[in-house]
Amino acid sequence: MLLLLLLLKLHIDLSGFGMVPQALRDKKLKGQLAVKEKLYGQSAKVAAKAEKVALFSCMLVDFLQKCLQIYTWIAKYASWCLTRNLRRRYEH
Repeated sequence: MLLLLLLLKLHIDLSGFGMVPQALRDKKLKGQLAVKEKLYGQSAKVAAKAEKVALFSCMLVDFLQKCLQIYTWIAKYASWCLTRNLRRRYEH
């Protein structure tokens, strides 16, 4: 009976030992895959945030360029009006 229990325990240990390298390999691969997926997820989040920031900054630059064009036009028009008024004063 004792011998049977020892053989049974030895068989369980040996069969478990035979499965351990494969299980360890699978666990290692699963762990590596989980780490890579986590890194890919983080990089995707960072890329999305960077895209939002880049889009916002492009929109801001476009807005500022439009404002600059408007202010430039206003300054040119004001300058034209001033010179026109000055010419009128001195011509009369």
